[in-house]
Amino acid sequence: MCYLVSLQVQVRLTLVYSYLQSLRPGETWIAEVLLEKLPLILPGVTLFMSPNDQNSSSFAHLLGWIENPSTGGDTPFTHTLKEVVVSHNPPVVTVFNVKEYGRRHLRTLEYTSNMSLCLHEVSGEPYPDRIGGVLAMSGGVPMTTTSPEPSLIITRALNSEMGTQMLIPSRFMAGLIPACLVDKYVFWQSEDDNIIGYEIPKDKAKEDDDVGADTESSTRLKIKLSKHKGVDNSGFCNTGADAMVQRVAVSDSDEESENIDKNRPVLTLLNIVMAPAGSLLKQIGMLLSRLDNLSQVLVWSESEVLNVQQACTIDLIELPRVNLSFRAKRVEKIDGTIEHRLYSNDNDGLYIATSIKSRQLVEKLLGSIDHFIVLQNEDNDLFVLIPGCALPRRLVSVVRCYDVCVLYRMPLITSGSSSYLSSFASKSTDGSHLSVQVLLDRRNQEWINNMGEIRCYLYPVHSSKSFLITPSLASSMYLMVMYFITGAYQEVYKMVESCVSEDLTSEEAQIFNQLEFLGNDNHPDAHACRLKLSAVTVGLGDSSAMKCPWSVFEEMR
Repeated sequence: MCYLVSLQVQVRLTLVYSYLQSLRPGETWIAEVLLEKLPLILPGVTLFMSPNDQNSSSFAHLLGWIENPSTGGDTPFTHTLKEVVVSHNPPVVTVFNVKEYGRRHLRTLEYTSNMSLCLHEVSGEPYPDRIGGVLAMSGGVPMTTTSPEPSLIITRALNSEMGTQMLIPSRFMAGLIPACLVDKYVFWQSEDDNIIGYEIPKDKAKEDDDVGADTESSTRLKIKLSKHKGVDNSGFCNTGADAMVQRVAVSDSDEESENIDKNRPVLTLLNIVMAPAGSLLKQIGMLLSRLDNLSQVLVWSESEVLNVQQACTIDLIELPRVNLSFRAKRVEKIDGTIEHRLYSNDNDGLYIATSIKSRQLVEKLLGSIDHFIVLQNEDNDLFVLIPGCALPRRLVSVVRCYDVCVLYRMPLITSGSSSYLSSFASKSTDGSHLSVQVLLDRRNQEWINNMGEIRCYLYPVHSSKSFLITPSLASSMYLMVMYFITGAYQEVYKMVESCVSEDLTSEEAQIFNQLEFLGNDNHPDAHACRLKLSAVTVGLGDSSAMKCPWSVFEEMR
């Protein structure tokens, strides 16, 4: 399945929300997702939907509008057009503002109900919410408005062959393609409406560490639009279109020419978000979302793709923020059966384990920690891969009101950080044990920079299948902090002695410093863990980097 995304606004609409009985039997999932959530995110807004049959679709586009605040005087009332994209399995609601720009209607992403499964990390601090029974981190403000304003159109004509190109600001690409591509390329739209992304030179990129994989050679991103049938006579670009996104390698970065590097394949981007529920692509995408948000996950096909409906293979997977990539290989086993595996390009001989048994085994060892994948080798040895560039924090004291979760938060949750709810572990209700929710801050740049080039921890599973082997001090400390956050105090107590050192790197120091924000955990076992850590580090001296931030006297009271 190729990359499908409607880049323009549909104009034929029928009323849906006010007359839910008009939905076809196979479309009732749209109402199930929106019925409780819509009054909360877009109160008083009537949504309209295309009359086309949505029975077999994995998502639906709806439109509505809200009235802008009055500015007084003789200024006429204005409205903001909202586009709502509803997906199911899992249920996700994404809200765009439709904005006029240079006499064209373009989208700006304003809200998503699930930051982990959105193609862009919405600005602002995320917050936990529930939709369709799924608890996730939402981001953005759905009720934002936009007022009419002048547009600044930038065009260029590099040569007669390429014609005139118009610059597409990155804010209009957000939510349509993965954010790691939006950050890496500058987009220009040609006279035929197709879009070309030119790689940003590395020395001009705002965040070199966030630029996607393959930065040493130049590439182009080609977005070919396949317009839907029908003639648009409105003049406002209301024709819908699907897009095929391809990455082409070029021998140089000269934008006036295109010297294609024929030694490297043309890669076609596959759309995880819009993939049908239960499909192989969807399953792989949901697995990879444990390592990073889908805005930082790229799934490529090397198949020769001619149209967006064509079936194709999955050949290469890139996760640029965590510096990981996987390549598909066809393996013939001893018994003659053929198996397709995703081999890690960063860990020789290891590939993603797909057996339920291996997954269940690791889940028993990790408890409520769930941002991991299981790798294995030819000898069936198991390894646990956990992204270390996800800064872990704990959310506590859940109060549910009108089906919205309100949480009292630990300190130092940075405003503007992109995060998502990793796990929801409901503990005992005696008040001494916290109800735990793990918040993974995945775009804290200071934390990521301290990680260096290797941004994941690989834990071999011991041959006894009873514990994990921690190959480094940083990996030990990170696992210990995760156990502490999720309330696995027995595991913390056992690991304390292996997490001590006179000197700490910046990576190790930032992990150790997270223990300071677990000081409000008053479970007796939490006190015991802190006291043991104080006991094993007391000999390091007051000037040590591992000076515990709590009072031994207070812990023993």
